[in-house]
Amino acid sequence: MKNLKNNIADISKNGESLIQNYLKLFGMRQSERLATFLGGISSVFLISVLLLIIIVFGSIVLADFLNSLFESKYMGFLLISILYLITVGILLLKMKATGKPLFTNLFMKFVLPLLNIDINQEPTVKGVEIERIQIEEKIENDKEFINVHTQLIKYAIFEDLFGVLTGFFQTKSDTEKQTNDKKESND
Repeated sequence: MKNLKNNIADISKNGESLIQNYLKLFGMRQSERLATFLGGISSVFLISVLLLIIIVFGSIVLADFLNSLFESKYMGFLLISILYLITVGILLLKMKATGKPLFTNLFMKFVLPLLNIDINQEPTVKGVEIERIQIEEKIENDKEFINVHTQLIKYAIFEDLFGVLTGFFQTKSDTEKQTNDKKESND
């Protein structure tokens, strides 16, 4: 019976740990998604504003160019438009190189505390990914511990049941032996 109680206690501890790890993993996945979403929104907003500026300055340059036909007054407007075009190009290249929107790591630093998630890694997308992998491995280990303890409970139950059954048959055979001994002594 003591083995059975110990195994049940171990299963409850490992089960609690498993549930806590699942909840932490869920929170980390949601944090990553929310940070990516907010980073995407801010990236689209920033790029949209810069493109709007390009269109405005480009339109002014084109209008001035057409009005003055080869006057040098438009060169300043053209250079500003080219500067914004280069800026947007650099931002798009950076997003393509990282594979994430521009402000994802910044939002990750705000989202993790907001959702009350503590991680042992740096609060960036890479740090959350490392922590997520570690939590997934821990969950798999906890599952294995629970399976082992479940098997131990089965064995403990069978051991206790076997002990009860053998005790029952021993008692019955001892009673029969005493009855047979009395009969022989009477004969």
